[in-house]
Amino acid sequence: MIKWLLVVFCLSVGAAEPAPLDYWEKSPELWKKLTEERQILVSAKNEDGRTISRGAGLVRASVAEIWAFTTNTEKIKTSSRFIKEFKWDQTSGDVDMLIEMIGISYRLRGKALPKPDPENPKVELAVHEGSLVPFTALLEIRSPKAQAAIEGAPGFAEGSLVRLYGVSSRDRALSWPLRVALEAVLQRSAGHLRTAVESEKVPAGVAPTTF
Repeated sequence: MIKWLLVVFCLSVGAAEPAPLDYWEKSPELWKKLTEERQILVSAKNEDGRTISRGAGLVRASVAEIWAFTTNTEKIKTSSRFIKEFKWDQTSGDVDMLIEMIGISYRLRGKALPKPDPENPKVELAVHEGSLVPFTALLEIRSPKAQAAIEGAPGFAEGSLVRLYGVSSRDRALSWPLRVALEAVLQRSAGHLRTAVESEKVPAGVAPTTF
């Protein structure tokens, strides 16, 4: 599922701050699928001339374990079928990556800014240069405590919620076939990433507050 972290990051389209509650939090049926059935929910829809992508899934890992994976560029690259090159200077935020889908390569350059937090860390990504539609995205990891702090949001007892929200630049919305393809890629990537993260362990003595 964390594979969808940065892969979803780069394959998604991204950018404004999302609404307080996502569609899966407003629907008891979808929330049950996400929490009890462990389904990964994704969508890519056009709104006001932009493509907005959303995704979420529960991971059987702590916030610290997921964050450690997310901020490890080598693990991100080696756990992804789509990322062929990945460089991330976490001091400057500069990101340079090469992804490949259906035999076509895409170069992406932008900024990825990590925002550590013991309960609710985030990464903000903005891609303005490359061979894909310019986009911004927000990757968020929530502990049960962080989820409980959101007014009106349903809760979960164990693990962490990984959530992505992305928006393309205005007037650069994707066509229907591309949105369908994007949803399929995100769904598949998320499953692989979740498996990779759940097999990882945080080294002994590393506390969530030391991200």
